[in-house]
Amino acid sequence: VQVEEATVTNVNDIQQAAQSLVGKVDAVYMPTDNVLASAMPTLAQVTEPAKLAVVCGEGGMVMAGGVATLAIDYYQLGEQTGEMAGDILSGKTKPQTMPIQLQKSFKVIINKENAEKIGIKIPEDLLKAAESSNKQARVSPCFRGETRFYGYITGGR
Repeated sequence: VQVEEATVTNVNDIQQAAQSLVGKVDAVYMPTDNVLASAMPTLAQVTEPAKLAVVCGEGGMVMAGGVATLAIDYYQLGEQTGEMAGDILSGKTKPQTMPIQLQKSFKVIINKENAEKIGIKIPEDLLKAAESSNKQARVSPCFRGETRFYGYITGGR
């Protein structure tokens, strides 16, 4: 897999950054970022006609124009953070000695409608995996054939 990066500094750069990836990549990854999330409709205006799959960093972005994600669950993450805070407040641990924690499970989310718009047929086993992880009919990453390049749009550095 090769990576082609396009960087944006604000929402007005999204269309140009996405357009610069058309013809160079087979898919685009959009990390979790408020600027990028707010521009999903603009990104979709470029990626849909180009038949580019957009894999996102979180579920809301998938529903706003992306195809798939292996998403964090903000509710679950909030519970986990609350437990950590409770351990600190009760004196069980100190912040400086508490180990870093990661979320233990993730949601497979696939936007079947968006996948179909760009010609991706989601295999049944992935649909079932998404349904069981989400308890609703969404989906998971699936690409057409070999990926030449993987586009990556990032916020400014």
